[in-house]
Amino acid sequence: MRRLAAGVALITTTHEGRRYGMTATAVSSLTADPPALTISINRSASIYGPLMARGEFCVNLLRDSHLELCRSFSGASATDRFQHGVWRDHAQGLPYLVDSQAAIICRMGPSLTFATHTVFVGEVQSIVLDDEVAPLIYLDGDYCVAKRRP
Repeated sequence: MRRLAAGVALITTTHEGRRYGMTATAVSSLTADPPALTISINRSASIYGPLMARGEFCVNLLRDSHLELCRSFSGASATDRFQHGVWRDHAQGLPYLVDSQAAIICRMGPSLTFATHTVFVGEVQSIVLDDEVAPLIYLDGDYCVAKRRP
């Protein structure tokens, strides 16, 4: 799967007044009507329990300029992750990255657990969208940027 290029996202939620987040590449569109996506999370991840309890999450699609933010977020302790980047709380109280390509607010739909991971369907509730499209991509164990056509 290292040969499959994937966009990079930060999955975020809150529970009992505390923010939780993780870096993810296992994010995929599912349906357009109704709008839905899927995320896959390891059941041992620190966000797993809070996500199950909250039942809502935000998928922040990263842009090419977020490379250092992504590395900082991934390497930081759970309490320090939100010290990097500019974060706001959406109307539902979910943290979203202000300059992400898109912040997709989801309510948890059906899920499927297999081995170490659970695949969650996210029923899209709202989107904060930026006009610029310049995704951060993960490929063959490293980050890269998409080259634009002239």
